Amino acid sequence: MLGQFIARAVADHALPLNFLDQYKGRVDCEHARAALDRAAVLLRIKT
Repeated sequence: MLGQFIARAVADHALPLNFLDQYKGRVDCEHARAALDRAAVLLRIKT
């Protein structure tokens, strides 16, 4: 669910486009990684 929220926030320009790039590969939490991966997938589908 958090991944969907992040993707929507990026799509609505509430978060910068490079938000995912800033954190990808830098988080230690498995859940955070999953959320970022899900957001990236959803944003790829959008384009």
